[in-house]
Amino acid sequence: MANRFPLIVDPVSQEIKELPAGDNLDLSLSNLVNVVDLTTSGDVTIGGDLTVEGALTTLSTNDLVVEDKNIVIADGAADAAAADGAGLTIDGANATITYVAADDRLVFNKDIEASTLVGQVSDISNHDTSDLSETATERYFTPTREQELINQAIAFAVAL
Repeated sequence: MANRFPLIVDPVSQEIKELPAGDNLDLSLSNLVNVVDLTTSGDVTIGGDLTVEGALTTLSTNDLVVEDKNIVIADGAADAAAADGAGLTIDGANATITYVAADDRLVFNKDIEASTLVGQVSDISNHDTSDLSETATERYFTPTREQELINQAIAFAVAL
């Protein structure tokens, strides 16, 4: 039995079936049920759907490639409150994108950098006009500029 691994029990004969090392195992007709633990050191191909039931699914891989165009998080949540806290976490960087039901928005705990952002700005309280870019024809109001305009108007009126 060197280089052979007992794998399953034949449901009819109740004998252990063996598979030579390196052979492929086709379990499609094996009547194999209630496997407690299954470990492999090689590739596994599943020809049909894969359903994983349990509290935790761990993938130890360098890259996760998903062919689908959509990843559903909080699947089955009845409403926004049930989806509260759903999101993505980048471990090690302490970076998160989290759904907050009370505000009905996604919350990033890190700065976002993008070449273009589209939408309405609802709060610029943490900025002032020095953060805005200006052109020769588009200038922004400041108290200093207001005073300059007043001084120019007074000088013009005096010159008349």
